[in-house]
Amino acid sequence: MRRFFPLQAIFFVTSLLALTVAFAPAPAAHAQTRTRAILHMSQEQGQQRPPTKVTFPVISRIAGINWSGDCRYVNADLIHASNLKLVGGVRYDIGEKMSNDTSSGESNGDVEVTLSSFLTFPNGNTKEVVMRGGKTQAGNSVRLDTTAEEGGPVYMLLTELAPDTILINEIEEATGKTILTSSISVVEGMKGTELIQTTHEVGDGKKTIEGHQVWRLSSGPIQYDDFDLRGTTGR
Repeated sequence: MRRFFPLQAIFFVTSLLALTVAFAPAPAAHAQTRTRAILHMSQEQGQQRPPTKVTFPVISRIAGINWSGDCRYVNADLIHASNLKLVGGVRYDIGEKMSNDTSSGESNGDVEVTLSSFLTFPNGNTKEVVMRGGKTQAGNSVRLDTTAEEGGPVYMLLTELAPDTILINEIEEATGKTILTSSISVVEGMKGTELIQTTHEVGDGKKTIEGHQVWRLSSGPIQYDDFDLRGTTGR
């Protein structure tokens, strides 16, 4: 198993302020005014808490879990490339975005998603990527950029279709061209909750689609014989 980055946990704390003020003695003439003020304060406090389950209805279901598994690769002619053996995994985390002044340690109240992933090739080499970001200005998708200091050639746009689907476009930074498009479905399989990710590689030549990746990821240890892949990763 690869080591994933730790979860930035978010805890919802119920405010007792409204309850305390509500039972404090107050003149009858001002009771209604106090009640309205209490309700307004309670609503404002509720808006300040990161609404992760509302903001990210699908990602919140799979966040904080190391998902790993195998890939079946199909080429542009829809022929299964059974000799190509790939193993990988992902982990989604949801946390509060820290302010630009990291020395303060204060959160600016925004919520962001961190995607940690690894891919092990047939020769045993492993590529690890960490991407992070939040809602776009339009608010209908999430943009993830690499956390590497030198930046990266691509970024991701994610959108959710509650309760069980995530759609992803991987976009080339320099050209704005979509080079990969994926869908992730949260399903109940033989191992419990699993992720089925299907990725299509967008071509730039004669073929519109150059290949397809079909991943089946579970929260348990990698089973190398899931797709008759036992002994093919060098482990």
